[in-house]
Amino acid sequence: PEAIRTVTSALKELYREKLLPLEEHYRFGTFHSPALEDADFDGKPMVLVAGQYSTGKTSFIQYLLEQEVPGSRVGPEPTTDCFVAVMHGDKEGTVPGNALVVDPDKPFRKLNPFGNTFLNRCAASSPEGVFLSLGPIFVPSLPVFMCAQLPNQVLESISIIDTPGILSGAKQRVSRGE
Repeated sequence: PEAIRTVTSALKELYREKLLPLEEHYRFGTFHSPALEDADFDGKPMVLVAGQYSTGKTSFIQYLLEQEVPGSRVGPEPTTDCFVAVMHGDKEGTVPGNALVVDPDKPFRKLNPFGNTFLNRCAASSPEGVFLSLGPIFVPSLPVFMCAQLPNQVLESISIIDTPGILSGAKQRVSRGE
């Protein structure tokens, strides 16, 4: 870990001294991407777990971590209904997506320009819950993006993104009318 901290510090310094002035001079952030922040350098590698619904993505993550993930459910029907960033934290809990995109210590600030439009793209909030824009489905209190934090040795090295299931094969073609 000391070698990693040394390399990360050197990369931050090199970026700030050499690249950032060029990006600012040529206004790179206005047409491509904003300047890098400390969280971009300090963030752990992220593993995205994607696949068909009800194939055990969340179960696999819980098996890997040897504990349950806060805010997640496992069942025979599709249960993961949002993107969940599973990250290391001092205490167990969940953080809503709109708080994640403004946290300077999390690597999700680049999503901030999308704001609530991004977080509510698939869902529209109401006091009773959330209505999916994909149809007349009502799901109480459905976030689109959230973080589950827990103290876990595996999560000291990586972060995991659990995804909602995706349709594939004949079922997807049938729903498209093919």
